[in-house]
Amino acid sequence: MDRKIELVQISGAGAGRRCAVPGSGLRIGRASSNDLCIPDEELSRNHCLIEFAAEEPRIVDLASANGTYVNGVAVKSEPCALHAGDVIEIGETRLRVVDAGAEAQSATVDLGLEPQAAGGNAPETAPSKPSGGRR
Repeated sequence: MDRKIELVQISGAGAGRRCAVPGSGLRIGRASSNDLCIPDEELSRNHCLIEFAAEEPRIVDLASANGTYVNGVAVKSEPCALHAGDVIEIGETRLRVVDAGAEAQSATVDLGLEPQAAGGNAPETAPSKPSGGRR
């Protein structure tokens, strides 16, 4: 099963934007030819790439002028593994990595209600007893 992640832009132009990372990867930079184009003058035209190796996401710096950082640590010549909660810093832009599956699960709240039978009426409930106040 492929691991699905999303990037949430937490600073820079376009803060609040979400972007799903497809299994084929995601190229990020200033140029419009990128999968994710961010208008940040501190970004290189082709800044970095998020790819999957053995279904695990990792980020690769594409020899950018100002570097790529994950949680404040520079991504050098080797790819850096990405995990939910990591913050990618590129130029003035910050992107948070979120696990798309966990996000969907956390958005669903179990109210503990039993589904009604098709065509059935909701069960009647007895009125609540008054509290022990004055009579």
